[in-house]
Amino acid sequence: MYSKELIAKSEFDKAQQSWEEAELNYEKIQLAKTIEIENLQENLRTTVAISTGRGYISNITFNKGELVNSGDYVEIIDIEKIAITVQVPENIITRIKQGQQVVAKQASAPAYILKGSVTSMGLKADSNRTYEVIAEFDNPNQKLLPGMLMEAQIQMVQYSANFIIPKESLITEGPDQFIYRIKDGVADKVPVEAGQSRGSLVQINGPIKEGDLLVIQGQTYLQKGTAVNVVETKKYLPESKEF
Repeated sequence: MYSKELIAKSEFDKAQQSWEEAELNYEKIQLAKTIEIENLQENLRTTVAISTGRGYISNITFNKGELVNSGDYVEIIDIEKIAITVQVPENIITRIKQGQQVVAKQASAPAYILKGSVTSMGLKADSNRTYEVIAEFDNPNQKLLPGMLMEAQIQMVQYSANFIIPKESLITEGPDQFIYRIKDGVADKVPVEAGQSRGSLVQINGPIKEGDLLVIQGQTYLQKGTAVNVVETKKYLPESKEF
């Protein structure tokens, strides 16, 4: 309006000053409110506990109205992912590996079945000669609660009944076991893993197949690469294949 000479310059200057004062007051009020909001947020952080994860509160170590500092004053249990402990006898612990599937069901509700996997195994047996195996499961509907009794089945390596040999056929060197196989007239030392045993017989698992010539007697005098003159072979049939 001043540029069109509709008002005097003094009126224009007065209006310009009023606008600048109003803008400055607005910025002051905005800054004050921002500081007030930040103070309120800080007060909220000091009075409200924010959990690092989700779960259920199982224990509170303070009373209503009591001032507390930051720390572990609330115990939270996450039951959407659970772990169970299985005691495994020593004769099968070597057949259990991390990652093997475990199927568990609740003793009081057999229809409720969970599938998980082995996550860790104990290295020392207890007084009953059993080893502790830990398996983890997803518990999405949270029907399984801490402390409940479970029945678990661990899927282990299955050994073929075709490879049942006398225990005396195994060569033990420290933690490793071997059996001699004759191939092209030469003794070959084959690493195997022993499974379940019954009496004088034991199951083995390794890179052997039906029809291989295995040395079940006299292996004490053999070495890897020794030339062997096979004078007699027979099909070995154990007395029992039930293991």
